[in-house]
Amino acid sequence: MERKKTSTISRNVAKALLVSATLGRPLIGTPGIAADRIKILREAYLKAFTEPEVIEEAKKSRLDFATLPGAEVETQIREVMNQPKEVIERVKKLSE
Repeated sequence: MERKKTSTISRNVAKALLVSATLGRPLIGTPGIAADRIKILREAYLKAFTEPEVIEEAKKSRLDFATLPGAEVETQIREVMNQPKEVIERVKKLSE
C-alpha cells in the first residue's frame, strides 16, 4: 500500500495551528529587553509556579497549571512566525 507524504507546507500549517493551542497565553515583552532581565523574569515566572499558594489557588480555580520554560516558548513562536507566505495565508484562511 502506497502512502502519500504530507507536504512541508501542510506540516507547517498544522504546526502553526497546534502551537497556538499548546502555548495558551504566553507572557511577552517589548523588543530590546536586556538578556539579563529576560533571564530574571523567566526564572521568577517559573519559581512562582512552585509556590504552594499559587498551586493551591490554581487547584481551587480548576485552572490548567502547565507551564513551559521561556526559551522553549520563544523557540516555538519564532518557528511559527518565520513561515513562508503560503503557510501564513493558509493559516489565515483556516482561522476565519
